[in-house]
Amino acid sequence: MHQLAQKAGQVIRPVSELAAPEGKIIYSSGSEKSAIFGGTSYFVQYAIASPGVLIYITFEGKGELAPAMQQFDGFIATQKCDE
Repeated sequence: MHQLAQKAGQVIRPVSELAAPEGKIIYSSGSEKSAIFGGTSYFVQYAIASPGVLIYITFEGKGELAPAMQQFDGFIATQKCDE
């Protein structure tokens, strides 16, 4: 995750563990870079893990990383996965 974040731009959130529902573990990372013609873009990664399952999700978009991560963190934290 860290290497992908570095390739996508400046790492703003290094790989971090988030609280997860039902005892799952969520790791996230986020990076941001400036566009050549102005503006910024972001790249966000999540890995949701449990003993038998690993789910990897990415989001990319235009804009600043902080508001995007706040939105995605809230969304990811509410998801449930059945094994």
